[in-house]
Amino acid sequence: MANLDKATTAQMPYGLGTVDLASLSGLMTVFAIILGFVVFHATSAVGANIGNSALDTAGQYLPNGNPAQAGDGPEGV
Repeated sequence: MANLDKATTAQMPYGLGTVDLASLSGLMTVFAIILGFVVFHATSAVGANIGNSALDTAGQYLPNGNPAQAGDGPEGV
């Protein structure tokens, strides 16, 4: 039984103690960490799409085109 306890107990970082992963609070901790990564990735992707759309729109109206695209810079730079 000691091996099962050792396998299902996680040490939290920064001295926050231990969590029993077989308990409801342990499962909720793991779920919250995974959900946090999912939300971070989703918002990062949305932000990148908004930024790309803004640059594409700006590139249609700026005299030298999209400033984020590779190519020659404006004259005198």
